[in-house]
Amino acid sequence: MNKSCLAAIGAVLAIGLSACSTTESGGVTYDSEAHTTIVTGRQTTLQPLVGPVRTLFLKAEISPGETGLYLVVLYLSVDGWLSADHVWDSSGMKLVGLQGSNETISIQFNQVTKEIYYIPLTRRYLAAHRRSGFSIFLRGTRSVVAASQSARFVDEFLTSLDTTKRRLEGEVIVKKLIPYEPRPVHRHRHRLRRQGY
Repeated sequence: MNKSCLAAIGAVLAIGLSACSTTESGGVTYDSEAHTTIVTGRQTTLQPLVGPVRTLFLKAEISPGETGLYLVVLYLSVDGWLSADHVWDSSGMKLVGLQGSNETISIQFNQVTKEIYYIPLTRRYLAAHRRSGFSIFLRGTRSVVAASQSARFVDEFLTSLDTTKRRLEGEVIVKKLIPYEPRPVHRHRHRLRRQGY
């Protein structure tokens, strides 16, 4: 086989194994039972032709006196559990990973395992990656899963978080539409005095 044939086969394999990704916008919701305001960043779903489906997004849970920041990773697979037990970022820094709910879903000819992971992040960590983005890795029994957030997604999330927190704290921004000088009120005061006020 010549080099061009090998290159063509490699390109076909890369396309076949590459992921189709979709992105949904984030938003702000309120959980009245938990008295918590939830800010979510853009949600990205990676759907490869072969392999697990991953959905990733940044999330803030704002409750009275406390704010939790997380990268959420939803992992769906027909090949069994990921069971991630090690989490680190691209700089090699170890992070904590919390496993949320997990379940098995029966489909026509197979079963799908569903796992949700929460990776707690600090405001300082997100601010440090506002212009660069970041990649976090989860290692399980079967594989290593990459969960990346672009600089744009981090920046949009922090902007939405700051706006929401200001609104919750009751900050009101007042702008003068037409600058004016207050009128003197001496005549009015004299009139009130004459009437006995």
